[in-house]
Amino acid sequence: ELVVEGLGKIDTVVFDKTGTITLSDRHQVSYAGTGLSAYDKTLIRKAAGQSAHTLSRFLFSSLEPAMAGPEPVISRYDEISGKGIDAVVNEVPVRLGAAGFAQAMANEEGLERGSRVYVRIGEQPRGYFEIRQAYRPGIGLPSTASTRASST
Repeated sequence: ELVVEGLGKIDTVVFDKTGTITLSDRHQVSYAGTGLSAYDKTLIRKAAGQSAHTLSRFLFSSLEPAMAGPEPVISRYDEISGKGIDAVVNEVPVRLGAAGFAQAMANEEGLERGSRVYVRIGEQPRGYFEIRQAYRPGIGLPSTASTRASST
């Protein structure tokens, strides 16, 4: 009910589909959850790199490529609109996307300051990457209440 009540207070809605307000080449990616090994990051990077979705592209570019070893192999890849990526990389199931899709518990204790991409590797939910976009100079940061983004 609080969400619906809050909607009544909104007097302006802005969509930034073309990147007029945000800087598409600048973003901050942070991770919260159980530790990720270099191998885990390689699996995540490979799965995210197959997608054209903005959050996947930001995630892909934030993870360093593996220094040594063979290129990871994707044997299955499905991208479900509005939910996320379901892939098998090096015979390991990888899910990236919304909390429910990745079967991860959404952390409601922490305040979301960006969009979240939840991670599951194998049968284990691992955590999430939070992606914050940079705004063009002169654009005031919107209030926190109006920027809760859905995780994809």
